[in-house]
Amino acid sequence: PRRCSSALKLGAYTAAFIGSPDNIIVATGSCATCATTEVTHDGGVTWKPQIQGDWVPQVKALLGGSAIAIAGTYLGGNTIIKTTDYGDSWKTLPGTFDLDSYSFEVDPCEPNFIFVINEEATTISDNIGAIYISTDGGNTFTLTQYTPTKFFSGSVARTPIALFIQTERKTA
Repeated sequence: PRRCSSALKLGAYTAAFIGSPDNIIVATGSCATCATTEVTHDGGVTWKPQIQGDWVPQVKALLGGSAIAIAGTYLGGNTIIKTTDYGDSWKTLPGTFDLDSYSFEVDPCEPNFIFVINEEATTISDNIGAIYISTDGGNTFTLTQYTPTKFFSGSVARTPIALFIQTERKTA
C-alpha cells in the first residue's frame, strides 16, 4: 500500500476539532501519490494515518465524537467516510458521487442531511455541475440540480437558518 507523510507536514486541506478530553484533531491532506485522513490525540505533536485514497479534500466534525469526510479514488469515485469513535476507526459509506466534488456541508443537528457540491473543476468530468443530497447519512445520494452551463465554484457555507452554495457561470 502507498504511504503518505503526515498531513501536518504536507499542509492539510481541512481540519476538524472533535470535542473530547484528549484534544482530538482530524486533518485531511494530500501528497504527490496519495491522500490521507490523519488523527492526533496530543494536540498535533504526532499524527496517525487512518484512511488513504487518491484524495481526501474535506472533513467536518459532528457531535458526540463523530466526524465525516469526503474520500475518493480515481476508479471508485467519491464517498463519505465516517468515524464515531473520535477518529480511531472509519467506515466507508456506500453512497457515491462525482469524483470532482470537493465541498460538502452537513447539518450538525441532523447529520443524516449531507450536501455535496460537484465543482466540475477537473478533467475527470461529465461537464455537469451538480448538488448531491443525502438524507440517510451518506448511504445514498440524489442528484438534485444540474445545468451543463453552470459550474459550482466549491464554496458552501451554513448558517443557523440557511445553506449557501455559490455558483458561477462559465463562458466560452
